Amino acid sequence: FENFRVNRFEQLYINYASERIKNRYITDKFKVIEEYLSEGIHEFRDHRVAGNSDVLDLLDGRIGVIVALNEECIRHNGSNNTFVYKVKVVHESHPSLVSDRLFAKNQFAIRHYSGDVKYTADSMMERNLDCLPQSLIDIGCQSSNHVIQSEFRRLKATMSANHETQKQKTVLSKFRSQLNNLMTYLDRTRIHYICCIKPNNTKKPQTTNQRETATQLESASLVAAALISRENLSKSLSHIDVLERFGILCHDNVQSVIKKSDNKKRECLEYILRVMLPMDSNAGRHKYPWRITKSKVFFKAGALEQMESVLDSYR
Repeated sequence: FENFRVNRFEQLYINYASERIKNRYITDKFKVIEEYLSEGIHEFRDHRVAGNSDVLDLLDGRIGVIVALNEECIRHNGSNNTFVYKVKVVHESHPSLVSDRLFAKNQFAIRHYSGDVKYTADSMMERNLDCLPQSLIDIGCQSSNHVIQSEFRRLKATMSANHETQKQKTVLSKFRSQLNNLMTYLDRTRIHYICCIKPNNTKKPQTTNQRETATQLESASLVAAALISRENLSKSLSHIDVLERFGILCHDNVQSVIKKSDNKKRECLEYILRVMLPMDSNAGRHKYPWRITKSKVFFKAGALEQMESVLDSYR
């Protein structure tokens, strides 16, 4: 994430990528909170993480900043100031767009997850198009070298055709497509996150700015992440699955227990779990490394494997 004294086109798409990764981090790490709440585990209620869907909608929505910049790039006589004007008018009431009458015509600000960033739109269109200067193309077309001349003429014809059909590929369009491909690839992987904290802005060793560090910890949602990791209810099984799998330890017939009331099922579940997973002094605020909820049993790391080992010893 970048926030300098003057932020331009490069900072815009770098921070856009940071927002996408932040959104993925929230989805991966904190979606379990909604499952806990639905199952009746309420101690995480105060640790819900504020999502960044609003700022992503501003940046990447159907009429977002990226679309507005791309449209201005292909529009005849488009300008950077017009791009900024459209963003401010269309998203005037958007919660992630910072309004300030002191901003210049070429300035706008976005409320990112880690703080407000003011962008200066100078040269954004030119950098988004990423085109060779027309003078260089004209010189290349007049080259005495046949290969260079033919390639530059082909490039000039392609650029003219793209401009007429408004199919010119912008830098942000390419970048967004690559980012979408990355997110698709991440869907097939198991992600581990490393959060880097910047101790100070002066680049001095052995120096920590407590306020800046605390702000980063808060924006990265590390407090909530630490609490969830400490509880670490990493695996779960339904009531029926636990009874069918480990019901051998229950005196009653398993199938008859399954057909009985929920209170009877819970009694049998507690009996089985207390026998196989007794009290654990390292279990945190709860005495046992398991939690019986409305429809599931949640287990701490290693607890389910321990139950399998105990079951094997009875066979």
